[in-house]
Amino acid sequence: MLPDIGLSYQLTISFVDLNIIRKIVTNIKDMARISSICIILISLFCSISYSQTSTQTLVNVKWKSVTGQPATIDWFDSAVDSQNNLIVVGNTLNSEEGANVLVSKYSPAGDLVWEIEWNHAGNQNDYGTSVDIDNINNIYIGGATYNESQAAYDYVVLKYNKYGVLQWSRIFNGVSNGDDIATDILVDSSGSVLVTGGSLGAGSLVDYCTLKYSASGILEWESRYDFTGYYDGAVKIAQIGSHYLVVGASGADWNSWDIASVKYDSNGVQVASKRSSNSGVGFDQPMDLKTDTNGNFYICGKTTSIGNGSDWLVQKLDEDLVEVWTFQSDGAGFDDVANGLCLDANGDVFVTGFESNSSGGQSFVTRKINSVGVEEWVKVLEGGAVTESWVGNGIIVSNGQVIACGAITNNGEQDAFLQAFSANGQKDWSYLLENPGIDNATKVSEGQNNNLIVCGTITNGGAESYLSLKLSRFTRVNNAVIDSLGVPAYLDHQLIISFNPAEVDTSVTNNTDISYAKLSEVISTSLLSEINTVVGLDMKDAIVQKLIPELKSTDIYSTSRDGSQVRIPPYWSSFVLFLPPQLDLVAVQNQLASLQPKILDVSTNVLLSPQFIPNDELYAVAQLGFVPYNLQNTGGIDLEGAWEFEKGREEIKVGILDFGIWNIHPDLSADGTFQGSVVKGGKMFGMDALGTQIMGPVTPEDLFYDPHGTEMAGIVGAISNNGYGIAGVAGGNQNEGLAGVSIYDLNVDNTVVSDIGSFDAYTSCLILAISDTPGFGFGLDVVNISLAYTPTTVESPEFLNQRLWASVLQYANSNSCAIVSARGNSGQLSPISLPATGVHPENYVVSVGASNQDGLLWVGGDYGNEMDLIAPGVEGLFAATSFTGDDEDYITANGSSASAAIVSGIVSLLLGEINLNPETPNNLAPEDIEHLLEFNARDIIVANNPDYNPGYDLKSGHGLVNAQRTLEKVQFPDYKVIHRETTSPLPSTLIIDDLSLDIENIPPNYTNGSVPLVVPNGNYQIDVYQLDGTIYKDIAANDLLLDFWFRESGSLVLDVGYNMNLNQIENYGLIYPFPKPSALIDNGSTILAVGHVIHLTYNNTTEESVDLWIPCELDDAKIGVTLYVESGGLSLENQEFGENEVVCFPNPATENLNVQLESAFLGEYELQIFSSIGALVMKKEINHNQQKTSSQLDIDKLENGVYIVKIANEQIQYQARFSKL
Repeated sequence: MLPDIGLSYQLTISFVDLNIIRKIVTNIKDMARISSICIILISLFCSISYSQTSTQTLVNVKWKSVTGQPATIDWFDSAVDSQNNLIVVGNTLNSEEGANVLVSKYSPAGDLVWEIEWNHAGNQNDYGTSVDIDNINNIYIGGATYNESQAAYDYVVLKYNKYGVLQWSRIFNGVSNGDDIATDILVDSSGSVLVTGGSLGAGSLVDYCTLKYSASGILEWESRYDFTGYYDGAVKIAQIGSHYLVVGASGADWNSWDIASVKYDSNGVQVASKRSSNSGVGFDQPMDLKTDTNGNFYICGKTTSIGNGSDWLVQKLDEDLVEVWTFQSDGAGFDDVANGLCLDANGDVFVTGFESNSSGGQSFVTRKINSVGVEEWVKVLEGGAVTESWVGNGIIVSNGQVIACGAITNNGEQDAFLQAFSANGQKDWSYLLENPGIDNATKVSEGQNNNLIVCGTITNGGAESYLSLKLSRFTRVNNAVIDSLGVPAYLDHQLIISFNPAEVDTSVTNNTDISYAKLSEVISTSLLSEINTVVGLDMKDAIVQKLIPELKSTDIYSTSRDGSQVRIPPYWSSFVLFLPPQLDLVAVQNQLASLQPKILDVSTNVLLSPQFIPNDELYAVAQLGFVPYNLQNTGGIDLEGAWEFEKGREEIKVGILDFGIWNIHPDLSADGTFQGSVVKGGKMFGMDALGTQIMGPVTPEDLFYDPHGTEMAGIVGAISNNGYGIAGVAGGNQNEGLAGVSIYDLNVDNTVVSDIGSFDAYTSCLILAISDTPGFGFGLDVVNISLAYTPTTVESPEFLNQRLWASVLQYANSNSCAIVSARGNSGQLSPISLPATGVHPENYVVSVGASNQDGLLWVGGDYGNEMDLIAPGVEGLFAATSFTGDDEDYITANGSSASAAIVSGIVSLLLGEINLNPETPNNLAPEDIEHLLEFNARDIIVANNPDYNPGYDLKSGHGLVNAQRTLEKVQFPDYKVIHRETTSPLPSTLIIDDLSLDIENIPPNYTNGSVPLVVPNGNYQIDVYQLDGTIYKDIAANDLLLDFWFRESGSLVLDVGYNMNLNQIENYGLIYPFPKPSALIDNGSTILAVGHVIHLTYNNTTEESVDLWIPCELDDAKIGVTLYVESGGLSLENQEFGENEVVCFPNPATENLNVQLESAFLGEYELQIFSSIGALVMKKEINHNQQKTSSQLDIDKLENGVYIVKIANEQIQYQARFSKL
């Protein structure tokens, strides 16, 4: 028998902050008041530190029940008995009996044990308002029943045993035969029953009326409280020792109520009373009452100030009703109410309720008030419009967490909502019941085994019912393994596993109320048995967490940004497995990887770090990288020129996959509210492993004071031309009323301490960002990733399985979601830095390095390994929104994080210019974006420096990004980006027949565009087909084809590296079978596109026939190509050439043309090559400076003959001739 690991194991964490250097621009607000702007740069050196633990809370809905159909008055209450059964009391409509008291009992598993209606004689309306339970689980109910003869309500008190059998009922008619309504009931420590409420008095209006019954239902006493003959109504009752406290609202006159507390002894004799301190002013009302073990009473509710609506009121009274302290808060001068309170063991008070705003909406507010009455923190989830009601109702302290329940407006509907905080106010997790209609959570209670019971109401189709939920919680503890360089590498005892979808129970994966489960609940019994065998331990109770909790097996297609339907890979079958501590992570990883094909992929949960060393008033002094390039500013990228064409559009959605955004930063929110923020939503995986939907303000303390995500968001989308702070690359123009891009906060900081995020959070968040399917996904256009995983030590095993990473990046490519990534900051050649580098095609990610003030690679920047280009990444060239814990809201710093964010902003401008123009031929694909950036980049050439050669080089890629040129060169109709693709079916030829080949590492989530493929590792017999497709350019005769490229997002073929002479394939053994052609050949008016398809016919390992096609069947194969066209190429007749100052000489050995310009003529020029008949055949932007007076052009595609070269700028034109032989 294998040992049962149960749920007893726990993990711990130790973790290191990365060293960062930040230059902080301080005292921004004071600068606005002085004539000359002074920037004070402060270097902050963060030393290495370690954190012992880091936790996240996973939340499941164990069960959900809806019952009853209450009348217009939907009073209800709930209680949990000693056996963890839930009792819910309310009323329900009966067609013949009116409203009846409804009593429902649920087992801990959510089964309805029994449900009973109580109807008083006469079939009039009966209501249950309150419930309490004694120590042997008898149930006592208080309420009201209509007395038809008196035309008024009477108290009703009911006792049921735990089996639902009525023990006794009592009706109480007050002294005046008027309305008597019980509001609260209490079973005291001796088993007596106390009931309180409001009762019409003799010679007065309504009084407090409190009754005491014995356990057998004998009335022992009645006590009333009337202040001055006006309305008095009791709300709550509590016991301290042998005394009782009743609290309610008591009329001082016709126009005001006070909160009045009345204390009785065990015989019902009033021994003390206390009225609210601002007696006689407005309508004060208590909402909740609690006691502590020292005999103190705590009351919360509202108090009214003249002219300012109601305010929060929280009051502590001692056992003699002497005021110990009073806390009062007025939000924005409108109605504010504290609805519920609770206490912790330290005597601290936690209160929840709402505050109203000027637009008529309400914000969900939770506060901590310490034991001496001083507010320690306040958390506000803000509502905006008049129709939005965001209200906190109930609150408890459970397992060290403060949990508030209530309701918020979400997508125009009101949903029940819970949010949890630590005792110091840090957000822990939240839960939103997304249900059509109107839902409200009014009470939360603690159950056994760390469970929570939530009760409220739910309305669908106009019919209201009572809602009961049971939530379970699992604390995920992250332990960061530190490598020998002191860098957090991965999370110990966590594996990311992709199961074969056939082995997964879809009833679990398709239940979006579940975020985690036992392993035995998720996979087949046969697979569990195999896991137990290879691991040597019974793993049935091991916890697995869904990688993407929202994704279901029934979510089939995502809508790409170009409108096409993209098959969603089966990511729903991927989970995080938490291993017991006695197991070795690497050993288990290898053991589980052996269980192909039932387990398709196993990888370690690696950690990602930021690539940042860290009339808008700062624009002129801190964003010099945005101004035009010139000899005095060789680091500029000319965003000012780009803004002449495009400033940013709110229709373009940009994700910042990072460590969270302070979304009400003054330069991200025009009015300081979430509704006014450029951040439109997102998810916070740092709050809980399920992810907290962002629907309100996020503050620096919510982000553990890690500003990195805020900095990236500001670079991309800070509000421009608002006279304040900085200008975002795509921040619109506030003076013109033009909103910039919409930012989405993809917060992956799930390790509590700043600067670290785990791979499972990254993957889940990125898939959510990419997808666009009903009920799931943001459908973003751009995702900026200024984080990276970089293996730092040779002794560390390769923990990251790049195939899952690559799968997600291909999914982004297929959805036309552009991914922009920072290249890294180690100052090294070609280090692994995912996702900027990796096994995926380089077109899947725009990889950006950091440039310095001279427009060259920053000394600390990584380079090589298919880095695409560089962008400003040093202090002085850019500034970013930030926070330091003080008032310093901006920084300028070093690192490729900023470089990537700048390029993400430029990509947003491109998409706004092309995708939102209905006249352009098509939307841009990610490959188009990368090629346009590269084609129009400023080639960096330095004489006598081999690091900066003409064309692509390791240290600058294709060059320094040029925003102005990139936007100018896509202006329609002068420039066109045109998609072409082959027509199906493509002509195919069987080129290799029945080849034996080892096939491994087909990714777990591979999809051929129509169906997911599961290809187990093994030796196969395969056939290889070659497909030859013809693509017609179909452009005007005088149009110039500037460039063309393969478009992976529109293709389904492979490049297998076919060697015709050897009749074999040399390039298969790919980690991932990415779509890629074998060749694109320019044939003048057409392009020949060549690709391959592989057919697996027999599995030699299992000795089974198979019928698998990679990447697809022949009839589905296609090849997409993009044409980059300039309209109306010029002939020689249109040109006027100046004095010949150019020397041209081809190099036949390299097929390059060397163009030499006299050293006296410096600057930027456009080089054009014309054929002998005057047709423009090539064009390139060049830059000549002191270090570089020559350029090289690849003329391999030109036919032999005589050509004329023209070099010109706005002032000067030169020409020369050359011959290609």
